[in-house]
Amino acid sequence: AGALTGTPERHEIAAPAVAPIATGETLEEDFNRASAFRFLVAEGYASSMAEAAVRFSISFEEMSTSLVGLSSFDHIKQAISAAEKGPLDGEVLERLKTLRTTFT
Repeated sequence: AGALTGTPERHEIAAPAVAPIATGETLEEDFNRASAFRFLVAEGYASSMAEAAVRFSISFEEMSTSLVGLSSFDHIKQAISAAEKGPLDGEVLERLKTLRTTFT
């Protein structure tokens, strides 16, 4: 699980605890900030936050590699399905760009 999943529960094979890797000082702060991106699912831009993350990562020609955390075969299928849907559209990317500027 990660901040985008909305749950602090760790997968059974994951490290029991991790340091925050986003802009927050704590994992809880990362979860709170990640909730700002939930509109992607609520407004139908993606079917899940995992899909939104994969599609965001392939939205930029400058990005040649995207690492996706997987712990099951189903996760692999979901990541492939997300990539097959293609990048997020320009309107959503602009909205995300504006949203990211609110994180200090």
